[in-house]
Formats: sequence, C-alpha cells, structure tokens
Amino acid sequence: MLLIGTTDLRRTRDRGDFRCPQCRQLQPYRLKSVRPFLTLYFIPTIPMGAVQHYVECDECRQAFEPAVLEIDPSTAVHLEQQQFHQEVMNVAVLTVVADGEITEAEIKSLGHVAELLFGEPADREDLGRMCAAATQVGYKAHNYLRSVVPRWDRDQKYLAMKAIFMAASAEGDLTPEQLEALVAVRQTLGLSEEDFQSAIEEALAIADQYDR
Repeated sequence: MLLIGTTDLRRTRDRGDFRCPQCRQLQPYRLKSVRPFLTLYFIPTIPMGAVQHYVECDECRQAFEPAVLEIDPSTAVHLEQQQFHQEVMNVAVLTVVADGEITEAEIKSLGHVAELLFGEPADREDLGRMCAAATQVGYKAHNYLRSVVPRWDRDQKYLAMKAIFMAASAEGDLTPEQLEALVAVRQTLGLSEEDFQSAIEEALAIADQYDR
C-alpha cells in the first residue's frame, strides 16, 4: 500500500535585524523559503510548486512579505504612528456613537481629539461620515480595540484613554451606553487604576482648555 501525501520544506536563507511591523521595534529575523513537495512514505520526493520566501520575526513569530526588509526604519515608525492615531480615532468614534446618536458637540470634540493626536483638527465632514458609518455598523468599541491593542505600548494606551474619554465626555454626562463602552475600553486597555484616573484628569484639563 503506497502512502502518498504532501509536505512543505522550509529553510532559513538569511538572518538579520529589521523593524517588525507587529512588535514595532527592532527585532532579529529569518528570511525563509518554503516549497511544497510530494511525499512517498513520508519522504519528500517531487517538488510541486515554486519556492516562496517570507520573513519571520524571531520574537513574535509573525510572517511578512520580504519587501518589509526594504522599508526604511524611520519611514516605518512614521507609518506605525499614523496607523496608531487612526486606530485611536476609530475607537473614539465607536465609543461616542455607542448610544446610537451623534451630536454637533461630540463631532467637535472628536475634532479636538484629532488635533491632540495629529496636531491639527480633522475635517468636520470626514468626522461626520465616520460617525454615520460607525452608527450603521453598530460595532462595539472594545471588540475593535481587541484587534489593535496588542500592538500598543503603555504610553500609547495611556494616550488612547485620554483621547477616548475626551471624545465621549463632550456633553458632560455620559449616556449609560457610552459609560458601558468606556468601561469596556478601559478593561481592554488593561490600565492600572492610577493610570486610568490620571488619564481622565488630563483629558478633562485638555477639554477645559478647548472650552476657553
């Protein structure tokens, strides 16, 4: 009885250091090749496809296209910062619209959050479209946050908490839905009680400056 199957043969072709998109810092990597083979009695015999290459981070074990090695580290840092800012804006919008409504004061506050993150306020029409889309989708802020927060460090989580609270508290009192969303966000961020209280105090101070 013939035992026929397939297997992937992997080899390390090169090693070095690169800025890992997942770890967001300099990490050692392995440039690997993989090629499928037909096996006979579990022994690789006949190649069945072209050789594929990928980069594997030694720390997080995530795989990336080889082109990641061509990205300048300073450019990578800038792109990661932009991505982080957009992720925080997304969570802030989802928290604000948790009650199914959006007010002009909340859109204005989101503009202030954008200024805090990007250095300049976002376009009011763009913010309105983001809020409308988030309301229709009905996605929970903490569910989205779970998909992005593993990439954030402590300082980024702290900044995110400030920005999200600032946006949600635009009208003073939080609605029950917004309060529930904010609690879930805080739990997902995993901030200590001290960091949480400090972030809220700074957010209130910043909001007060905008109101003057």
